[in-house]
Parts: sequence; C-alpha cells; structure tokens
Amino acid sequence: MLIQHISDTEGLNTTLRFIDDLEERTPTVNDKISLQIKRIDLLYDSSRTDSATEYLNQLKNEFPEDEFVQSWAENMAYDLEYLAPGSSFPELEFQLVSGDSISTSSLQGQPFLLEITRLDNALYQEQYDRTVAIYQIYRNFELEIITVPVSVSDVMFSAFFEERNRIWPFVRPNSFDTEALVEVLNLDRVPTRFLIDSDGTIIGRYIGTEYDNILDGLQRITTITE
Repeated sequence: MLIQHISDTEGLNTTLRFIDDLEERTPTVNDKISLQIKRIDLLYDSSRTDSATEYLNQLKNEFPEDEFVQSWAENMAYDLEYLAPGSSFPELEFQLVSGDSISTSSLQGQPFLLEITRLDNALYQEQYDRTVAIYQIYRNFELEIITVPVSVSDVMFSAFFEERNRIWPFVRPNSFDTEALVEVLNLDRVPTRFLIDSDGTIIGRYIGTEYDNILDGLQRITTITE
C-alpha cells in the first residue's frame, strides 16, 4: 500500500500530510473513513496517543450512525487506554507445558514476545519457522518467547510438534480462562503478538500478517540493549 510505503521510507509526519491531502480529495465516505482509521493507526503505533485519541473522537462524532466506525472506535479506545506502545503490559500468569508457572512480572528485566494463536491456524504455521529464526538470533539479547495456544486439544498440541521443535515455553492448553484473556488483551484475531521490553513496557502489538514490523521492534530493543 502506498501509505505504508511512504511511512516506511519518509517517516510519520510526511505520511500524515499525505493522508490529509488524500482526505481533502477523496469523494466517498468509505474512503474518508479508511483514511481516518489509517491516520489513527499510525499515530497509535508511533505512541502519539494524545493525537490518536483526538482524531478518534473526531471520527466517532463525524460518523455517529456508522456501526462499523463506532465498533472500531470502541476497540481502539480500549487499546489507547491500556495497550498502546509505551504502556505497561497487563499482569498475566500462566501454567506452562513443562509444569512451571510464568508471569509477566517474573519476566521483568528481559524482553519477551507473547504470542496468542490457534495451532491449526495456517498463517501461524507458515510463520513458525521465522519465529524459530528470530528466537535463535535474539536470545543472544535475552529475548524470551511465550506462546499461548487457544482452542487446542492435547491431541492437536502433540500433533503440531510431530514435525516441529518446541524450543521456547508454551502455555499448557486449556489451563487458563480464554474469555478473560481475550477481554484483557482486546483480542479479535490470531495470531496476535505483543513485544514487551525489559521494563515491562509495550513496544508493539502485531496482528496476523504484521510480522515484519516485529523486526523493527526487535531492532529497537537490540539498540537499547547495546
């Protein structure tokens, strides 16, 4: 997408000006909504939460009868309040397949990547080898990965690893309250990943195909570590 390309190559401010220009010349309501959502997403990802909140309120007020806008805005408002980059990650505790317990507070002092997924998800399966490569590289910087498998039976869990290595901690299937996890992390798609720095601060959230963005976040952690 052109907007993403401009963001990657020319930075946030140039991208925001480009969106402003497009919005002035966009004739359809749906396109205007899409551009406003993209602007808010970019501000959110860049930790400009005050500006993102301001534009979010404008979007809600401009389209009060649009069910999609209002639903999206409600979810984004939660993210801005609790899950935006720069916020402290919520306290969670899990029972691991190994029998050990792990909590987000026990990981304080090292960066970690928390991924929530179905093991039968085709996208996650495609990405698994890339995650292995990431782990092998960034464990030199004390990165930990914790995978939370949802909607998975013991049989499915075992089958997933028949031809794969399990080299980082996995949460024991069905050992946690899925509905509570979905609520506290505002999950609507899997795989969803959160990258957390050694201070327990959210670096970013990555949904589905937003995998390459994880590398940008890891580079930030690496730079800080060095």
